[in-house]
Amino acid sequence: WSPVTTVGFRWHECWVPVLQQRQVNDVWIFNATQDALSTLDRRLTNEHAPGVLDLVRPRISASDSWFMPHFEADRVWIERCPEVDFAGAGAFGRIEFLEFSEVSRIRNLAHLSRQGQLNLMVLNNTEILDPETFWDIQAQRIVVTGYGKNLRWLYKIWPERPDDWATRVRLDESLAEDL
Repeated sequence: WSPVTTVGFRWHECWVPVLQQRQVNDVWIFNATQDALSTLDRRLTNEHAPGVLDLVRPRISASDSWFMPHFEADRVWIERCPEVDFAGAGAFGRIEFLEFSEVSRIRNLAHLSRQGQLNLMVLNNTEILDPETFWDIQAQRIVVTGYGKNLRWLYKIWPERPDDWATRVRLDESLAEDL
């Protein structure tokens, strides 16, 4: 496995030795569990390639800790998941770019953001189930895109936006026009 730097697979515990290899820094995991994320308690990057983690349909419960204390990645995608709950999220290092794609609903995102450093977060047509905590998210920048019923939460909290919201939050053009 020494020359391998990118690996993608459906999660099974037999992949633990591969994920523990330091040169593996781009990982795609289909049906990832907490066991899968626990093997990635390290930095997913090196000087030759960006560190990427792509979680497709993760099977992680609200009580799971998600990323481990030493976890760092340049990009993390969480894709094709009906609902994600970060209630049990614990400390992690840094995620430069966190994107939710085809994730219908997210809960406790503000809690996750207080556990480590998040620089850019993208919410693509995603419903926030606890919108009252949206303005508390600790990320350098937040980008919200989409339309329709998944963004009703934003319209609901829009009147309570803080004065400095524009320094951190970006809206796609059609959403900005509508608000």
